[in-house]
Amino acid sequence: DLARATLTTCPVPDCRHAADNCEVHHIEPWARGGQTNMNNLSVLCRYHNRTNDDDPDRHNRGRIQVRDGTPIWVSPRGTPVPNNTHQYGAMHLLFGT
Repeated sequence: DLARATLTTCPVPDCRHAADNCEVHHIEPWARGGQTNMNNLSVLCRYHNRTNDDDPDRHNRGRIQVRDGTPIWVSPRGTPVPNNTHQYGAMHLLFGT
């Protein structure tokens, strides 16, 4: 529930899947030692959760990173690209984080 309160939609640019219909994603993969805490979780729609580059050495499709406390999609070339469809979740609106 807290991960869904962070963003209202999947953070991948132009994706319109609402957070309520998304899966919770470990930014640093759980299989690689990523923890299950708010600093390491984001919502991603089913498609983007499957296509996210979990391996930091792969740069094929882009990946989610936390920048300034907010999950954001980073292109394969390393450029952060926000989803401006509904970019802020309740936590940002309430607390500015």
